[in-house]
Amino acid sequence: MAKKWFKKLDFISIVIIMAGVFLQLSAVWFMGVKTPSGVVFCCRNVPDGIYHLALTNELVKNSPPYEPGMSTVVVTNYHYWANLASAELIRIFGLPL
Repeated sequence: MAKKWFKKLDFISIVIIMAGVFLQLSAVWFMGVKTPSGVVFCCRNVPDGIYHLALTNELVKNSPPYEPGMSTVVVTNYHYWANLASAELIRIFGLPL
């Protein structure tokens, strides 16, 4: 009896985790989509999307990165860590920003 309950709990946990991953990633799917007419920002705060795009570009070029728009201020907040993975993928594999 206990073994059957454990298998059901495991399946429910997997469904909850997958739903959480899907919902978290759906917020950034269309953060900046490149179209023939330029970059289109959808479904979130447009200035925040532009800031993250500029910060990712700064991370690709400089380490430590400077705040976009402030040439002598180094980024020290959590935004540095949020964009670091995507910046490293762009830098190492030569992906388009």
